[in-house]
Amino acid sequence: MYAMSALTLAREAGLDVPKDRMDKAVSFLRAGLFTSERTDEYRWTKEYALYNLAANNALTAQELEPFLRGYDSLGDDSKALLLLAANKIGALPGPKIVEMANKLQPKVDPARIDFRHSSFREVALCLLALTEIKASQATADALAGALLRGLRPDGIWHSTADTGWCLLALSKYFQGKKADRPARVLVKMRYDSEKPVEIELSEASAQVEVDARKLVQTGRLLLESDSKHLITYTLSITYPDLVNDPARLSKGFTLRKRIENLNGKDEIRVGDVVRVSLDINLYDPTNTRYYRDGFHYLALEDPVPAGLVPINPALKTEGASNEKDQTETGSDENHAYSGTDFKPDFFEFRDDGVRVFLNRAWSGTYHYSYLARAVAEGDFWMRGSRVSLMYDPDVFGRTAGLMVRILPLEN
Repeated sequence: MYAMSALTLAREAGLDVPKDRMDKAVSFLRAGLFTSERTDEYRWTKEYALYNLAANNALTAQELEPFLRGYDSLGDDSKALLLLAANKIGALPGPKIVEMANKLQPKVDPARIDFRHSSFREVALCLLALTEIKASQATADALAGALLRGLRPDGIWHSTADTGWCLLALSKYFQGKKADRPARVLVKMRYDSEKPVEIELSEASAQVEVDARKLVQTGRLLLESDSKHLITYTLSITYPDLVNDPARLSKGFTLRKRIENLNGKDEIRVGDVVRVSLDINLYDPTNTRYYRDGFHYLALEDPVPAGLVPINPALKTEGASNEKDQTETGSDENHAYSGTDFKPDFFEFRDDGVRVFLNRAWSGTYHYSYLARAVAEGDFWMRGSRVSLMYDPDVFGRTAGLMVRILPLEN
């Protein structure tokens, strides 16, 4: 049902949601509500299904009426969902539904943090009902304040379930708020327990530079104000781009990556098979005899852009039948370091890239390659690749990220 809610919200936002999939979801919920005899559902589950059906114009007032008969025996979260469903399909008179919404009085209970019975979810659902029904503004303000005070420093409430409901309810609540321009607002900003810095907002907004060192040291930034006006803030942080910094691409090793289309063309189109080649140079970064017996436990991590999928040579169903085009992935103690072959002891082929592990290698230049298939058109960002020592990761070589374009299938 959460997936159905997400798709419904996406459709309301103007995104293209497949109708056939939504029709199947509606049929599934209707069958569970009106034909199933199951009684083991969590509390509020049936009401959530009714809310989803109402949001998709798949519920009538007559179908909702039997559920409304037991309204008084339900918890506030179930009541809120029933009121939201009734409001969407006009199943109750306006004054009546406002009166019922105004009686919702949920409270935050610190002991109720389980995702099945979260008091924050209950408060959020009641706020959503009050907002959409346009009931008591004072109660809605109080519930919104309770949610904002319950937000943890790590940006969530307690679970993905109650966090999602809280964000939805607060977004609907703030959409109906008009920004005013107070004459003067005093805000105090402090880093954890340090002495606060006072900031006067006279034009409804102000930009303040944050001390990055203090923020990192304390880990907390607190804002306080005695104003009755709503104050919102945005924290903008710019991180140094260490991954693509040319000065930080090599520390002991160097790595170079190439992508070549097997059909010989420069462009890549959907359906093409490409060869991804990695040239690795391993050398002693300390210029000492510390690595006189070779490098131990190397890890090569090679991400691919979202439009490419690596072809696992261990799977016969991958469709790349030309054996000479496959990468060698076996380990042969007598041949592991002959020439320039980077022959892994272990490897992982995943949708997002390839990971290769080698137990031991000597200084020198190595080559590793594998095949990938273009599966989607578009411009895709490819993260940089990295080769490093697993137990000494400060010895590494990597490539900068780059954009990869995949064209549509050629007619």
